[in-house]
Amino acid sequence: MPAIERVFPRHGAWHYDFGRDESGRRKSARLVRFDEGEAALYKALAKIISPTAPTIRDLLTSFKLHGMGELAPRTQLDYCNYIDRQLAATFGDMEPDDLETVHCAKYLKLRKQQDAAQSGNKEMACLSSAFQYGLSEGLCSRNPCRGIRRNKAKARTRYVRDDEFLLYLDAAPDHLQDLLAGIYLMELRPHEARDLRTSAITPKGVHIEQSKTEKLKVIEWAPALQFFLTRATSRFPGAPYVFTNSLGDKWTEGAMHSAMRTVRQTLPEGSPRFTFHDLRAKGESDHTEGGHGLLALYKRAHIVKAVR
Repeated sequence: MPAIERVFPRHGAWHYDFGRDESGRRKSARLVRFDEGEAALYKALAKIISPTAPTIRDLLTSFKLHGMGELAPRTQLDYCNYIDRQLAATFGDMEPDDLETVHCAKYLKLRKQQDAAQSGNKEMACLSSAFQYGLSEGLCSRNPCRGIRRNKAKARTRYVRDDEFLLYLDAAPDHLQDLLAGIYLMELRPHEARDLRTSAITPKGVHIEQSKTEKLKVIEWAPALQFFLTRATSRFPGAPYVFTNSLGDKWTEGAMHSAMRTVRQTLPEGSPRFTFHDLRAKGESDHTEGGHGLLALYKRAHIVKAVR
């Protein structure tokens, strides 16, 4: 049953309780059948009580269930996390039309003070999308997130040097080496590397649909890329994904970070750190400067045996 005051089930449908009239008789009205869904329920409620969902939490819940269908899978996952971890807890008990633009601006300022400026921007984008959905469904009458200046996020300038990269590569097991090399050589976002399927590998190169632009990127074969992808896909030939963990399963985000922490613990104290996103940026920088050169570096590190 939805967490909406005065809504109750009866005979396979949701009803709205108006309370008792002057004579003491309880009055109610049928809203929608159960199988018509939550969006239809909110529409029916809007006609009876007001043009709003009872709370922002109700609005966010409906958005999660019915308003994310056209978003990319990764965006859907991120938005659900923003709602569950931040937005519902912060704004959930408010009525949608009680949220003012100044409240949203203060939220962004608070997130900046918490050293989460960019996260705040993404959370506000999610909240704005939820209100846009609410407008189309009659759950609210305006979008208070419009016209707010987002936090200015500092661009990362970390460049991973070759020796830093090789330090981790040398200490990592083969399955993690392949993942690290793949992110670098193909300039992949971490989730693009996790989701890369063996069907994307063709004689002409690797076909990748970029998650943000949805454009197709074709990565031509080079000796280093050929080596690491051949090794990665040969480890568990039946696996549908190119990069797999030691058990042949698809990498998860948590497993990737855990594996890197394990490697870091084997390195000398004070060793440099970098993120998977930094590694992608290194690939973009090195490619612009004329090539990756990873295979030569890798051989100099005595990890790859020369072909006889």
